[in-house]
Amino acid sequence: MTSQEAKSEQVIVVTVKVIDGDEDDFHFNVDHLIGKSKEQVMHRFQIKPPTGVIYHFAYEPGKILDENKTWRQEGVADHSTLLFGTEQQVG
Repeated sequence: MTSQEAKSEQVIVVTVKVIDGDEDDFHFNVDHLIGKSKEQVMHRFQIKPPTGVIYHFAYEPGKILDENKTWRQEGVADHSTLLFGTEQQVG
């Protein structure tokens, strides 16, 4: 395996906490866009936001992650705990 192949398959385990109290562990490829991972989390927690309501990942309230960056670009470490909620909840 080349170093490029190893890099493309690096996975982190992240605990995601929803504002209502649910939490679960997710496995994310560090080079996938954060925005693309939201669908996986919304499906697992059965979140169906109304039109125009956007959910975000955040390290803590006020520290929202940029969903146009990858997990690696945002520096999210293995075994991190992130909040997941609307901008009003986590922003």
